[in-house]
Amino acid sequence: MRIAMAHVASFVSIVPVAVGISRRAWRNPPVRILWLWLLVIAAVNIITTAMGAYAIRTSALMLYSDIVLAWLGLLALSQSTTNQRIRTVFRALGVAYSCWWVFCVIVLDNQHSFSSYSYPAVSVVLTIAACILLVVLVRDGASLREWRVLVGLGTLISFASFVPLGPVSEQLYPTQPRTVLLLWELNAVLLILGSILFTLALKWAPNPPP
Repeated sequence: MRIAMAHVASFVSIVPVAVGISRRAWRNPPVRILWLWLLVIAAVNIITTAMGAYAIRTSALMLYSDIVLAWLGLLALSQSTTNQRIRTVFRALGVAYSCWWVFCVIVLDNQHSFSSYSYPAVSVVLTIAACILLVVLVRDGASLREWRVLVGLGTLISFASFVPLGPVSEQLYPTQPRTVLLLWELNAVLLILGSILFTLALKWAPNPPP
């Protein structure tokens, strides 16, 4: 069941990319980085799902894709606001994560599972950035149909659950594997919902220039 849900979540992540192609999102400066970020997410999801199906370890791939996902995500969120202070905060989050990523590569290499430490850190950074963006947008009176709000919600729903999921899974799996599998099934549902929100964001984003 978990594998099936993971497959569904992976292939659903292609939907916002396809919508972006149909709307020529790469020609639209405010959403260009968002579309590229979603493209990378979809590619990583499909590759890791395929590797998992053949029992190939994905830790190294996740680690080296994390830095790309973090910076593209922060850039995408920064394009959803014109507040320069918020953009500066997002850049600071990116620098902080980059320092942690280097620490994971140099110090934690061959000592721990990459994904148990690196991916939760990506999720922390993107969750914080999404919360900041949503607070700013709500304060400015943005509606739920605003594409920028949907970007923030999609990011929050897609990444917040990963903050505890990696470490908790590592601790519980030896004694409660079924509980861990259930948690990952629920996480896949959240990823599907996040993809739906990203799809709506690209659908309602401003049209690209002629």
